[in-house]
Amino acid sequence: MSLSEEDRNTLIDFRMEKSDEAMKDVELLVGNGRWTAAANRLYYAAYYAVSALMLCYRIEAKTHEGIIRMFSKEFVLTGIFEVKYGRLYSDLYTKRITGDYSDSFNVEQVDVEPLVEPTHSFIEKVKALVNAKRNS
Repeated sequence: MSLSEEDRNTLIDFRMEKSDEAMKDVELLVGNGRWTAAANRLYYAAYYAVSALMLCYRIEAKTHEGIIRMFSKEFVLTGIFEVKYGRLYSDLYTKRITGDYSDSFNVEQVDVEPLVEPTHSFIEKVKALVNAKRNS
């Protein structure tokens, strides 16, 4: 993707805002027992943040699975992010896919609640890295 620096920064900001909005949606959905929708929004909160991070570092991937792989390769395997965050991101994707497409599995409270705080922490770490990279 060939973007000017201004356009890249605008897109990074937009994706981080979308991440924040998705986390606000999670709070509402969890509060109303909407577990499948909350799992979806948790994943997208992380996805928007990671896609902003990838833009910041000029790392390209064309699919959700590609972004997960590149995040693992560039940020987990290099030690920038702990392995637990790579697993969390993959787990969020699996829960989202299962909740959105499986006819034989329901995402329940026990599947979602333990992921809310770690996802919030993960996104905060992504934000910190994006800000550090942009200010370097």
